Amino acid sequence: MKRNIILTICILTLIGTSCTSKKETELREQHLKDSFNTLLTAKTQEAETMAAQLNDIDNNLMQITSQYAELRQITNQDGNIAEDKVKHIGIQINAMAELLQKEKQRLSSMRAQIAKQKKNDANTTELEKKITELNAKITTEENQIASLTQELKDKNIKIDNLSNQVTKLQEESKKNKAEISKLEDERYTAYFYVGTKKELKAAGLINEKGGFIGIGKTITMAKNSNVSAMQKIDIRNVNEIPLTGAKIEILTPHPLSSYALQGSSTKPSSLLITSVSDFWQVSRCLVIMVK
Repeated sequence: MKRNIILTICILTLIGTSCTSKKETELREQHLKDSFNTLLTAKTQEAETMAAQLNDIDNNLMQITSQYAELRQITNQDGNIAEDKVKHIGIQINAMAELLQKEKQRLSSMRAQIAKQKKNDANTTELEKKITELNAKITTEENQIASLTQELKDKNIKIDNLSNQVTKLQEESKKNKAEISKLEDERYTAYFYVGTKKELKAAGLINEKGGFIGIGKTITMAKNSNVSAMQKIDIRNVNEIPLTGAKIEILTPHPLSSYALQGSSTKPSSLLITSVSDFWQVSRCLVIMVK
């Protein structure tokens, strides 16, 4: 009887030990399975994240390609580009170059991250292939931008030359206009002087010749009259000369039909020029002696 009890205890002990070992084995297997699934899920999520980043980079490169095409169309136009457009294009080129550099750095970082993973991984292989493709696109865009930048510099040189030419022409035009204006002013410039005989002699405008003891002297205009002593006028704007004195004598030659004296006959107030072209045709100097 005692022997049977001991045998029963042994059997129960063996059964309990066997059940415990089996349960532990199952737990270990489940743990390994869970760990594997977690690792697999993490790798899948990481691959999906990288794929999304690569897709984002690809979209940015497509935008750069489109923008480059627009800039190329502008630079291919006949003639020079307006200076403001040149500056605008330069700003856009710099922005594209900065974005390309940024995307190159992102791809480099992703390639280093992939290198740490298993090389035979199917996802890794596909990601590396995409990275290589995008790097090739970036290289193409950089070469195109470099070419466009050089053309832009050439355009700038042409614009600078054109600007210099325009500036020179404008300066010449101003100079020509000034010369034309000066000639035009000279064309319509005249001089007059109204004064007594003493004043006219002092101004070097008249000479006295002949006569006897101060009687019968002839008054003539000085050969080299001092024009600087006379008043300068524009005959387009001045057609009336104010007079003083009771008696006047016009010493320079002017047709009688080209002017009229205003005021009273004994004391004229002014000389009115009725025909500008006729009055100044013979002499551009008007000298009047008053008494």
